[in-house]
Amino acid sequence: MRTAIIDDEPLAIKLLELHARRIPQIELVGRFTSAKEALATLTEHPVDLVFLDIQMPGCSGMELARQLPPQTMIIFTTAFPRYALESYSVGAVHYLLKPISYDDFAEAVRRATDRMSQLATRPDDGYFFVRHNHRQERILLREVLYVEGLKDYVKICMRQRNIVTHMSMKAVEAKLTSSEFMRIHRSFIVHITLATSIQSRHVYFGERCIPVSESYREALAAYMVGV
Repeated sequence: MRTAIIDDEPLAIKLLELHARRIPQIELVGRFTSAKEALATLTEHPVDLVFLDIQMPGCSGMELARQLPPQTMIIFTTAFPRYALESYSVGAVHYLLKPISYDDFAEAVRRATDRMSQLATRPDDGYFFVRHNHRQERILLREVLYVEGLKDYVKICMRQRNIVTHMSMKAVEAKLTSSEFMRIHRSFIVHITLATSIQSRHVYFGERCIPVSESYREALAAYMVGV
């Protein structure tokens, strides 16, 4: 697992580094002493797992956890047990009290490994997970009608509900593993087989009209010829 450590105390980072070197499943790719620096890097280059201190100047670990990419697993590290309940409200994998022993560290990594196996998206799974309301929520592919890009967020529109989550269109497109999903606009991916009607410039889901941009019309036309 690609892993980063975020802590404003250099000695705390050093201890976690020593523990990480003993576990072959971990590839330590980042060390950050400020939340601002970590967020800038990890938004652009996400990792699988972060060890995140809760009490840091400027931006707390809790605040940072809500801004990290939704697929990032979080293990909180702190000297204060009062944060335990709140840590799980943001979907944390585990919570470690300082000073952190190797055994506790290894147990936290085991939990993260189990979580990663559970959340892994495979083509035949028919679902994927996104972070929503501070938890990981399962999205069934068969329920998705279309996805709309909203700058730094996406709105996943389904048969019975909609979910808005902090995620790029590129990231969600990678999770829509079925060939039934088609990009028809810079801001829209549609579940083409669930459309109620299709025209050269628009795809309809009931009353909802999705535009087809010029650059995607040829691909849509080729799909319609092959149907």
